[in-house]
Amino acid sequence: MLLRLRIIAVQIILLLLIISGCAASNPTSQPTVGLVFPQIRPNSIGQVPQAIASGELIIRGNCLRLEPANNQASYLIIWNDQFRLEKTTISDLKTAQQLIVGSQVWLGGGEVQPEFFTHLAAPLNNACIGPYWFATEIIAN
Repeated sequence: MLLRLRIIAVQIILLLLIISGCAASNPTSQPTVGLVFPQIRPNSIGQVPQAIASGELIIRGNCLRLEPANNQASYLIIWNDQFRLEKTTISDLKTAQQLIVGSQVWLGGGEVQPEFFTHLAAPLNNACIGPYWFATEIIAN
């Protein structure tokens, strides 16, 4: 009976190792549970920045970031209130455009400073450091 329990325990451990290995081998399958997706409160700002930034949409730690192609520091993205995150896809509810983590993107908006945090719907996770990009729209490329 004891031998049978040990065999079952080893099988369970092996199964868990196999499952965790499969998930780790695909970078787009990173879980979004706990992913930092900061957004502003609806109608909390008037005029929005009008700059454009481009780069790869990446996850570093639990932080969704824009990594420019020119090796500049990556931006933590603060999203306008019309954006929604589902798994690894960001959707703009106003335009129906979508972005997928890992893709090259163009975002309208502008760089903001920590003083901008007064507009956030929820406090920002301290693990997600700047610089910060306030995304106001998805630019079709």
